[in-house]
Formats: sequence, structure tokens, C-alpha cells
Amino acid sequence: MYKLGSLDLPNEIYNWLTHYFHKRGHITKHSGILSAAAEINASVVQGSGIGSGSYNVGASDLHPLHDFNVMLKYADDTYLIVGSNNISTATAELDHVSIWAKENNLCLNSSKTREMIVFKRGRSRIPLPPRIVPGAERVDSIRVLGVTISSELSMTPHLTEVVSSCASSMYALRVLRSHGLPPSAIQQVARMTTVATLMYASPAWWGYTQASDRARMEQLVNKLKRCGFLPTTAPTVQQMAAKADDSLFRAVITNESHVLRSFLPESRSHSYNLRTRVHGYKLPPKDDRNFIPRMLYKNIY
Repeated sequence: MYKLGSLDLPNEIYNWLTHYFHKRGHITKHSGILSAAAEINASVVQGSGIGSGSYNVGASDLHPLHDFNVMLKYADDTYLIVGSNNISTATAELDHVSIWAKENNLCLNSSKTREMIVFKRGRSRIPLPPRIVPGAERVDSIRVLGVTISSELSMTPHLTEVVSSCASSMYALRVLRSHGLPPSAIQQVARMTTVATLMYASPAWWGYTQASDRARMEQLVNKLKRCGFLPTTAPTVQQMAAKADDSLFRAVITNESHVLRSFLPESRSHSYNLRTRVHGYKLPPKDDRNFIPRMLYKNIY
């Protein structure tokens, strides 16, 4: 409530939130027997309308100890990115997070803490200590918001898992068809489940895919078409990825409050009058993998 009080909230909203959190309790029912009420004095009310918002406010003052490190937060997950030149600061950064958690009546779960070292493909790996962050398990891949990221920034492990899951979902589509679901409805279900799973968060990982990865995805979509689960006129994987890229990029450049807005370069102005450009931003170093540079170079010439 102290942090909420620092926001520019109307008094009635602040008072309503105070009443909402005051003396909240929890009751468990088992075999028809109710437990006594236990007061909730910590954590976030899961599943509530203001649960995620209240956590965002609570974690708003959690920042890296050093400016050259990067901290990314989403819901109750926090990711700390430390460059190789600053790897000696990783332990201090984790201690800083642990201290912040204690001061905010929270507990850092060390058993869920993972560390992953990202290597550039094709370069020899230098010897590293068995563990950089004390108590953390070192892994070769990590799942971030449903996308599996490997230590070599290859999307093959993620797509292997996704394509396998989508192929298995075709059995459910066959069952629906055997029970008399019309073709138009089956195609709608396939788009909302199988195709949506296949293309989930594609702007984040499409640039890191290899030709073999894209071929596997196209094979799956073509199989869906042959089985009648998608119309023959359905877009290709390449077309769906391009559409998702364009939609997200439009949202970024038109919404000043978009979370990706800060990654756009500075705008540029010209005194001469030439044909209208796709955008008015300065071009960063060319990078076909990452979303923002990839879109800034798209159709620019």
C-alpha cells in the first residue's frame, strides 16, 4: 500500500484497494470440512483482477545493482542478463535480489533459480567454473513465456517440441471429424489450436530459425491441408510469420506506451523531399535475427 500510495491514484481507488487487501483470509475445504480462516499477509492474490497489476507495482523498484546489467520482469518471473565482461557481478546481483525480496516480505526460491550461459555458435567455448550463481542449477535451455531458448540461441529445440505437439493434436482433429464436425468448423478449430501453437510468439524467434526448421513447419502445414484440416488457400508459414511481424511492428510504432517502444532507435529528419519511407527511424546495425532491426530494414529500400 505504501508503493500504491506513491502513484497518482484517486483517493477512492486507493481506499478501495486498501479495503480489498485488509484482513484477507484463506479457507480450505476438504471432504466437506472447512478449515479455520488463515490471514494472508504476503504474496499476490492469484487469479484476481488486480493480481498482476499489484505485483507490477510491488516489483517496480527492483532494478539491477549495476547499470550495465539488464533485468527483465514479467508477472512473477524475473530474468537477469549479465554480459561476459561483467560475469563477476552475477553473485552480487542475486544477493541484491534476495535482499530486496526480504525487504518486501517475499522469499526468493533458490530451487527454481537457473543459470544459462549463452555461447556464439562456431566459437570454441572457454573453460568455466561449474557454477557462477551459488545454489543455481546450470541448464542448456530455458523456457521463457512458452518459448524454449537454448544456450546457442538455436530455435531447433523449441520447434522440435512445438512441431511434435502440433502433430499429436491432429489425432484430436480426426476424432472431431469422426464425430460429425463439419469441415469449416474443423478448420476453425485447427487454426485456433494447432496453427496458433505452431506460430506462438513467432516475431521473437522467427529470425533465429534455420532453413531446416522452416521446412519442418511448412511440412506440418501442408499435411494439415492434405488432411482437410486447413483450406488449400491457407497461408504458408512464411506468410503467417510475416503477417505477425507486421502486426506487432505497427503496434510498436503507433503506440507510445508499447513495451517494445524503448527499443526503437531515434527518429531522423530530412530537409529534402523524397518519396515516403516505411518509417522515419535511424537504421541500427543490420541484424536479420532480432525483431526490431529486422523490421526496420524490411522494405526500407
